[in-house]
Amino acid sequence: MTFQNESYLVYRANISTNPVFQYIQRIFPKKKVLYFDALIHQIARHFCYHLSYVRNLLEKYIRAGYLFMQDNKISLNVLSNSIRLKIMKLLSIYPGLHLNFLRKKIDVGPNQLLWHLNVLKDSKLIKEQKFNQFYVYFKPDTSFKLVQASVLYLKSTTRFILEILTEYHTLDQKLISQYTKMARSTTLYNLRILEDTGIVRKKQKKRSLFYSINESFRSIIHSIALNYEYLQKY
Repeated sequence: MTFQNESYLVYRANISTNPVFQYIQRIFPKKKVLYFDALIHQIARHFCYHLSYVRNLLEKYIRAGYLFMQDNKISLNVLSNSIRLKIMKLLSIYPGLHLNFLRKKIDVGPNQLLWHLNVLKDSKLIKEQKFNQFYVYFKPDTSFKLVQASVLYLKSTTRFILEILTEYHTLDQKLISQYTKMARSTTLYNLRILEDTGIVRKKQKKRSLFYSINESFRSIIHSIALNYEYLQKY
């Protein structure tokens, strides 16, 4: 067996860019656990490295917190990857993001992003739920009420209505259409969605229906609006 020059694999400050560590991430099974000695031999065969060199390299990964070892079993620290770490940061800022929005912020292909999202789901660090035609992602400790409101705030038409109702508190459908510059049918459709989720309530006054943000959602919408503004700059 011909061994490659060990200088080919330089130990870098950012371990996640190291080809050996990238290889480890690819071969980890669903259970996310491998035996230390077996992993050493597998890596040595793949890269044609000496066993002692691979052992020292893995020990560096363990000391740096990229891998965990207990009872000779190695487990992967899923947040050692920069893409997964960025996903978690984005979901901390704004829960309920869908795949297309995450792609714009992280700038990776859809298949690669889905793979990282599945790793986070398997590790129970995030949850996935279908909302209308989208699958959205959020951290497990996030309330469903917050996720619902956040998802709807991402949609421009419902966001415009919520922004108007935040400013004017109570308006009829005609004024909402005028302020948002949306067709009557579009306004009514989006008001119905907001009403069905409990975010907006309506009240009959004479011959008109007036809409306002439900009091239980008012502080939530205010917080989401601030987070949305910050998310655009992230």
